[in-house]
Formats: sequence, structure tokens, C-alpha cells
Amino acid sequence: MSFVHLALLPSALLAWPVYNRWAGSTGFDHSMMNSIESCASLAVAIIALLAMHRSARVWIARDQEQPSWLIRCLANRSMMERAWIVLQPLLLTFACWPGLTASVSIFKSSLTGQSLSLLLPSLLFLGCLHGWRRRSLWMTFTPILLMTSMAILCDAVRWMMSLSELHQDLWSLTTVSTTTLWSTVAIVLVASMLSSMLLPNWIVWCIGAEPIEDSTSDHSANNEIAQRILKLWSEIHPACPSVHLWPTNCRMSNAVIVVGLFRRKLLLTDRLLLRFTHSEIELIVLHELSHCLGHHGLVRMLPTLLTIPLLAWAMTSLTGTVLVATCISLAVAFPIALVASCWWTEWDADRRAIRLAIKHCGLSRAEAIDQYIEVIQKLYRDNRIQRSSWTHPSCQQRLAAFQNGL
Repeated sequence: MSFVHLALLPSALLAWPVYNRWAGSTGFDHSMMNSIESCASLAVAIIALLAMHRSARVWIARDQEQPSWLIRCLANRSMMERAWIVLQPLLLTFACWPGLTASVSIFKSSLTGQSLSLLLPSLLFLGCLHGWRRRSLWMTFTPILLMTSMAILCDAVRWMMSLSELHQDLWSLTTVSTTTLWSTVAIVLVASMLSSMLLPNWIVWCIGAEPIEDSTSDHSANNEIAQRILKLWSEIHPACPSVHLWPTNCRMSNAVIVVGLFRRKLLLTDRLLLRFTHSEIELIVLHELSHCLGHHGLVRMLPTLLTIPLLAWAMTSLTGTVLVATCISLAVAFPIALVASCWWTEWDADRRAIRLAIKHCGLSRAEAIDQYIEVIQKLYRDNRIQRSSWTHPSCQQRLAAFQNGL
């Protein structure tokens, strides 16, 4: 999944203040005819972008000469996605989409309705851009699915709890009581936890991962490494996962443990199985097993679980400059805490993996450290990763951290 798709929601949200500043000042006629014209203008804009993309691809397929940079950009799906993120606020504003959705009661008082009003244009554009029948398309829609499912859960619980105050405009927080706001925070947290239990299994389906025993390539070799992994895992942890082959067309070497509502799934990419030895894969699997032993999934959720209640407390207890300063502080502290929690779990998993290798793989302390260093360096080198990311520190940072901690 490209991180471009994570910007779809912020891009759509930007259309609302732009509309209120520019188009909202002139007023918007909510008659049926103008509503139809608004939807039609947005549809024409989407069709025009898709037509340019299609024409550019046909041009490149027919023209043997080197195409211009503009044609190459229009023919590239990734570039079209980035163009949509930039153009979406302007297109939604010119089509008076915020005013149209504000005139419909279900969009105004329902979290589900507001989610759909924000994401429906992007859903249509990306679906037509990639083709609705491609399984990889559903991976693109994962952030949209997560937000919509949380909204549906929140609306269902609000309806069962009869939170009548929230049937008003959800953007008007001044009309919402403290009790109702805290109830909504609790609902959002519960909905997030339920979504996090279902989402991993959705991702496994989207990427087309299949059990090793069902794979057709290198059947015997894959089965052998799967049996070795399960034997090693059963010696350390009672709940063994199912081992799946993650097809990436040999673009990535990685192993991921997926913990959802159902049985754990260990995903091994095709490139990892081809380029790494069995002993190297076992060390990588021990790192993933260490994530399970350390409950690192919960650790990574802590910044979110703490930030949302703190934000609710600030909105109900503070006012004026203090409220603004607190919200800005939380906005700055949240990504820092999220990155810190991710990096700490990686360092902790490295230290645990080496201790497990010493205990269960028959390696001495020096051998375990040397082999683990080689595997980590090979993994970063094979994936051409040179810098740290928001989820993982760099190779040098990881090696320095666990060497000092052992």
C-alpha cells in the first residue's frame, strides 16, 4: 500500500475550509437542479482526468519514440494519484461538494455519512483508475475501509445508547455535552480496537497471501522451511501461526506476523525465501516471534489510546489560549510518541530474538550476535533501505541499540 493513500482523507478535509472561505461566502442554492449540476460537474472532472490518463497510455503504447515528460506523468498511475490528492480540494470546492453534503441530513448528523461524503469522490476515482476487479485495489482502499467501518460501529453504538445530542451537526462541538463527548471517545476507542482485530485479515486477503502448502513454486523447499519454523515456534510459544507465502514478484524481502481476530499468520515474502538461507529466515522469524512475546502491538497503540482521551479532556476542561496550546502540543507529541513506540518495539524485539537464538538454536552468545548482525545488514541491503522510517530505525541504529543492551 502506498503512503499516498493515507493522504486521501486530509486532502478531502481541506476542501471544507476552502469552500467555506471561497464558495460559502456567496451562498449555495440547495435546489434539486443545482445539486444535480454539482454532482455532474464533479463527475465530469473525474472523467476528464481518467480520459487523459487513458489517452496517455494509448499514446505510449502506439508511439515508438520517447514520449514527453507530460505524457509519461499522465500515463503513470502513481502520478495520477498524487495529482488527485493535490486537485481534490479544488475540485470538491468548485463542485460545491461540501455545501451539497451539508444539505443532506444523514451526512450532517452521521459519522458514516460524513465519512462517505469525504471519501466517495476518491473511491470513484481510484476504482476507475486501477480497475475494480484487481485484488490489489482493495489494498488501496484499506484506509477508506478502516475509517468507514469505525464510523459504522460508532453510529451503531450511538443509536443503541440513544445519544440524541450527537444527532445535531457533529462539527458543532459547543452543542455537545461533556458526558456525550466522553461517551463518543469511548465508542471511538472501542471501534478502533475492533477494527484493528479485523483489518489484518483483510490485508492478508488483499495481498493474495496463501498457505505455504498451497503454493505452487518450490513446493518442497517452502514446506521444509515452514516445518522448521513451526517446530521452532512451538518450542517457545504455544500458539503456532499458519505460515503464508506473500507474493511480491520478488520486490521485497520481509517477514510479518499478522495478529487479528483469528489465528496468527506469519507472512514470508517470495524474495525472502529465495535469497535467504533457512537459518537466516529462522532468525528473522525469531524477531517476529519476539513482537508477539512482548505484546508490541499494544505498545504501538498506546499513543493513540492516550492522545484521544487527553484531547477530549482538553476540549471539555480548557478554553482560549490554553486550549489551543494544549491541542498544538498533542498534535506535535502524538507523531513523536508513535515513532518512539515503534522504534522501541524494534529494539526490544532485536534483543529478545538474540536471547531466543542463544537458548533454542544452540548458538553461543558471540555466534548469535554475529549471525543476527549479518542477517539485519543483509535484510536492509537487499531491500535497499538506507534511512530510518517512522516504523523502523536505520540499520546502524538498530545494531548499536541491541549491542549496547546485551
